[in-house]
Amino acid sequence: MKKAFSLFLILLLGVYGVLSYLGSKSGAANTYGIERRFWRAKALSQKIVVNSDSTPPSLFEESRKRFEEIIKDYPNHHALIKESNLSIAGLLIYEKKYQEARNFLNKVQKEYPKDKAFGARSQFLLGFSSEREGNWEAALKEYRVLRDRYPESQVGLEIPLYIARHDLKTDTQKGSESYEAAADYYRRLIQGNPKTPLQFLAFNYLLGGYEEQKKWDKALEVLRELVMTYPRMSRNYFLRIDAYGLRLKQPEKAIAIYKSLIQSYPDHQDAALFKKRIERLKAISRGRKNVS
Repeated sequence: MKKAFSLFLILLLGVYGVLSYLGSKSGAANTYGIERRFWRAKALSQKIVVNSDSTPPSLFEESRKRFEEIIKDYPNHHALIKESNLSIAGLLIYEKKYQEARNFLNKVQKEYPKDKAFGARSQFLLGFSSEREGNWEAALKEYRVLRDRYPESQVGLEIPLYIARHDLKTDTQKGSESYEAAADYYRRLIQGNPKTPLQFLAFNYLLGGYEEQKKWDKALEVLRELVMTYPRMSRNYFLRIDAYGLRLKQPEKAIAIYKSLIQSYPDHQDAALFKKRIERLKAISRGRKNVS
């Protein structure tokens, strides 16, 4: 449940986007007033979510009322309304009013059918309500809709691994199968969206899944494909090449990747770094042979 709670927080407690939107639509003085009300409502809802088991019903009601009043007072601020609706749904879930939350989410989803970001977040909450209720099969049905309908959203990309982590906790074999299903899903996104931000993100989620399972051989294969496809990326990716090769006790595989990078991209800004990493890995490899 900790992973579920973390993803819930990512979805509901971030407010920077909506506040930026408000700033672009209103004057400074007016924006400050709206922001202040929204921040206060958010602060109370965060406190309730973290301490939901000890929160009295009257405080849940007060928190929901604050968001309802914001929706009523600012009918033209659609970003604010959407955030408030998601917060209301989250409060209903943590108050254990699961069916009421689902009814509410189904209603507000229809109000913004073309907003994929809102659709993805509200779809997650539909599944999350069933998960909190203890009905994983119903939750899984909603999560699969999320995965298939909103593949370009943050939560849509996260959900295959989210499902796999859940399954792993209950059944090792089932968890392994779910991780494989997640890998297949990310592979399809990679193949179907060449040279796009979605492909890059799918590579990262595929890599993350193998890291979670400590499958360093497959992780290194994905990393090789990733850096060869997107060679002008952060140095952190290149340093992970070393780490995976050493975890496998096969530094020669890491060396081969660096050599491929140098050959394919001789003017790469980090070509000198790659050569240094090769020499370092060769020294480690020689040391191991001497020890053996």
